Amino acid sequence: MFNGYNDINKSVRETEGLVNLFLETNLSDLELAKRIGLSAATVGRRLTNKHFIMQAFPENGEEIYKKVQRQRKDNLIWGRKLGAAVSQIHNYQGTNYPKLNIEFFYKEREKQVQALFHMALTFRVKIGILANLFNLDEDELFNDLTNYVKEKTGLAKAFYYLCNNDYTDEEEAIHNLLAFYREYLEAIRLNDRVAAKNVISKITDIKAKEFKNKPRKPTDRISEEEVADLLNYQLKYALSGNALAMTFNINRANINYRILEYIKDKPELKKRYEDLCDYNSYIAKINVNQANNADEYFIERYRNGHRHR
Repeated sequence: MFNGYNDINKSVRETEGLVNLFLETNLSDLELAKRIGLSAATVGRRLTNKHFIMQAFPENGEEIYKKVQRQRKDNLIWGRKLGAAVSQIHNYQGTNYPKLNIEFFYKEREKQVQALFHMALTFRVKIGILANLFNLDEDELFNDLTNYVKEKTGLAKAFYYLCNNDYTDEEEAIHNLLAFYREYLEAIRLNDRVAAKNVISKITDIKAKEFKNKPRKPTDRISEEEVADLLNYQLKYALSGNALAMTFNINRANINYRILEYIKDKPELKKRYEDLCDYNSYIAKINVNQANNADEYFIERYRNGHRHR
């Protein structure tokens, strides 16, 4: 039963808490409802009740109300985009690939470029294909990635190798990227931040970083799972055996032997590893790795290659 001022005051207090939670988390009405135990309809009414919001925030209620309505409108548009993207990624056929949206990952351009770079290296997707999948201008993307590489010491060789010397099957590379994208969309659609973080970790070298930070001696035994993680890291960044051993403070002869054992029954992985070893042998002969301007060497090489492609 409605109890006059007491019920109104309770509604105002609840509205204040709800608005603060909404602005802090940017959750949808349904997600907010699940978190606080109200119906989605009640949440919607509270967030659109200007009178209650003005009472809950007497000093800046008008500003808060407008901010809430803008954010709810943006969320609605975002939800429709996400729903359409999920439908497309689940229903595409053959090589009629859906257009991907990097904004689902990050809003800031700098973070978008970083994510695109790591997607390219992780899944071995060439720049032209990556641009096409994400509906981006290839030259602009190439320039953005080049500028990103210039700011990060040691990445130029990996980028150059991907652009010019990596021969991963194109369809396989695209398939793996799309699977990653699909998994991430499902996580954010369910607002599962833990799942989304786990998906992103696939391109951020989290396992290799954990291995590097784990207290251990260079002679300690490395598990098969760790061997796989280290090999993926080596292939991603086009590292030589020496560079891999130095990066992770492990015995070079031991890790080389373990990698060879790991890939002996995996022909495609073995081919990728052998191709990289051949390339690193060539690079060693021309002393590029020992040069002070190794990054500049590779940047100029792939710039020239892109310019005359």
